Amino acid sequence: WLARGEVFDSVRSPTAMGLLPEWARRQRGAVRSLHPTHSVVALGPLAGEMLAEHHLDPAPCGSQSPFFKVVERGGIVVGLGVDADILTMVHCVEDILGGRFPVATCREGHFAAQVLDPEGRSLEVETMVRHPRIRFRHMVRFLDAHTDAAICRRFRCGAAPCYRVDAAALHGRILDLAVQGKTMYWRGIHRTSRLLPFLSRV
Repeated sequence: WLARGEVFDSVRSPTAMGLLPEWARRQRGAVRSLHPTHSVVALGPLAGEMLAEHHLDPAPCGSQSPFFKVVERGGIVVGLGVDADILTMVHCVEDILGGRFPVATCREGHFAAQVLDPEGRSLEVETMVRHPRIRFRHMVRFLDAHTDAAICRRFRCGAAPCYRVDAAALHGRILDLAVQGKTMYWRGIHRTSRLLPFLSRV
C-alpha cells in the first residue's frame, strides 16, 4: 500500500477492520486519527484529545498513539465478534521498548505516506511498518498462559467470540514478560535466534 503511493484520506478512506469500525467512522461527530496504517476512529468527549498526536509518532502503537493513551488512562478494550488475537494494543510494548524488545517487529527505517486531513490538506506522515515475520506468533495461547480473567476475559456472545481486557494491567504484564525475554512470538524470530534470517525470508 505504501509502495504504491496510495493516499490515505482521513474522511473518505474506508476502514479495514470490519462492520463496527466502519459504522463508527460514518457517525456524526466521529473523529479519525491521521496515522496512515493504524488509523483509529473515536466517538465521545475525549475523541479529539486521544487521537490528535497519533500521526506525530512514527511507531503506530507508540507513546503518542491512542492505543497507549487507553493504557495510560486505565481503559477497557472490548472485542466484539473477534478473539483476542485481534488486539492491536499488545504492540504498544514493542513500540515503546523499540530495540530492547526481544523481537524486531518492524522493518528497518521509516516510510512516508501522503495523508489528507479533514480539511483536505495534504500531509506527509512518517511511519514504521510491521515486518511480515510477526505472523509467527501464538497470541491467544500466550494470553491464556500469562493472564487471568481479571486482565483478559475471553467469552462467547451467542456464537460470536468476544473479550474484555484491562488495558493497563495487560500492558504491564506484557512489559514484565518482555523484560524476561518472553513474548507471544516464536523463539525462532527472537533477535538472538539463528533461525531469524531464514524465518524473516519465509
